[in-house]
This record gives sequence, structure tokens and C-alpha cells, in this order.
Amino acid sequence: QTTNKLDKKFKYPSSAGKGVNIYVIDTGISIAHKEFEGRAKFGASFCDKCSNIDDNGHGTHVAAIVSKTFGVAKLSNVIAVKVLDKFGIGTSSSVIAGLIYVFNEHMKNKNKNTIINMSLAGSDDSLTINLIMQKLFAAGIHVVVAAGYNFHSNSCNFAPASSPHAITVGAIDESDKLTDFTNIGQCVNIFAPGKNIQSAWKSSNTSTKILDGTSQATPHVSGTIALMISKSGNKSPSQIKNDLINISTKNVIKDIPSKNTNIKILILDNNNGLNIASPNNLLKVPG
Repeated sequence: QTTNKLDKKFKYPSSAGKGVNIYVIDTGISIAHKEFEGRAKFGASFCDKCSNIDDNGHGTHVAAIVSKTFGVAKLSNVIAVKVLDKFGIGTSSSVIAGLIYVFNEHMKNKNKNTIINMSLAGSDDSLTINLIMQKLFAAGIHVVVAAGYNFHSNSCNFAPASSPHAITVGAIDESDKLTDFTNIGQCVNIFAPGKNIQSAWKSSNTSTKILDGTSQATPHVSGTIALMISKSGNKSPSQIKNDLINISTKNVIKDIPSKNTNIKILILDNNNGLNIASPNNLLKVPG
């Protein structure tokens, strides 16, 4: 909605993401969970000594924000690409292998409606990861990434959030207020709900859990892109990114730094507080 006065109705196109493949690069997915209704499957694992299950829970939580009760694109296909272990830890090489896997799957599939959801962030700007992001972009793959959970640090200092070939997502709360944990900055393209988000959990095929994070904001955007594709057809990543930003609700996010704000007073980061202003774009799900 574009206002805080909720009508308690969730409106979305009847196509609901049908025919769109969303690859969740994460800790895996509990594919038997009822929230996925058989539309989730295991793709591949690239973390050392990892089993083909989600023994952490993060990936399942993220993936279900795209599906059924808690989700945006309720008829989309969700594919697990496991690059993080049971502690939620992985290497850059694992992430890179996961991205290459999706690229190869996309190139051999007739269905080119491909979205990558990356609810993860590196500790620094990885040139290799961002070069691969460019390759995915050129192939027509839509990549949606988390801004990061570093308490108003500059998202441009982290990969893959720093990539201009991705859609980088920050987090707001229920009052359209910037969360205290989200990263910000010019590399953030859009903000979405990331506070007190209920979704599926790994404990059983019916369990749920409430979590906070830009990780939870990111799949809201991935699901919205799936809705856009299933309703109006696929476009290039740059066109989808522009359309997403154009339909977003402008200037409603509270406490977001502007270019005229003395950012040094508000934020300490690796750029000494320079140019940390973020676009004031709030995700809008097309009806």
C-alpha cells in the first residue's frame, strides 16, 4: 500500500509469478514445507561437507517470503542453491560457484524467466563476484541482493550490494521507518519490509518464525519482480529495475538521510560519512 492506513487486503495479479524460476542462494530450503506446495526443489550445493537440506533455517525463511501464505509470488518456482553451512557461513568461492551454476541453468533452459535472490553480503567489495554479476546481467538474469546488516553502513562497501548490475534492497519497519540495522547509501535501489517478518522455518513442515533483516526485505522484491514478469512478460534486467523503481512509492520512508543531511553526524562508515544518502523508494507490489 501507499499509505500507513491498512485495509488488511493483499492484492496481487492472478498470474502470481507463475512460470518464473527464483534461485535462492543461501543455506538451502526445506522443500517439503507446506508453504512451497511442491514448487520448491533442491538445485545444488557448493559448501564444504554440506547436506542437501536447510540445517540453518535462513534459506527456508527467505524462500517462503516468495511463496503461499507469507509470500508475494505465490505460484513461482523456488530452487535452492546452497552456499552457506548450518552456521550460515560460506566462502566467496562457494557463492561464485552458486552464481555460475544458475548462469549455466539459465543458458540451457528454454524458460528464461530467471531471478536470483541473494540474502547475503560479503565483508568487502569482491571484484570477482561483481564481475560475475555483470555476466548474469548481460544474460538477462535478474539479481536481487540484500543491502547488508551493518547498522547504517554504506552498502557500496560490500559485495554483492555494491554491484550496479543488481537490485540492492534495504529494510524498513511496519511504520515505513528505516530500520536501525539496514545498510544505506547510493547503492541501495529500493526499500522493502524487513522487520518482524513471519515466514516458514526448518523445525517442521508447518513451523514458522519471525525474523528481522535486509535478508527478509530482499525476497519481497524478488517476488514482486516475478509478479511483474508473469503479468506483463519478461524484460531486460535494466528495464525491470527501472520499472520497479518507477512504480515504487516515493518519499514516504522516515528518517532516511538526504543529500543535504550532515551525514557525518548520523553515520560513521568507511567513506567518513560522505554520500550515504539513499533513494527514498518504497517497494510497491503491483495489483
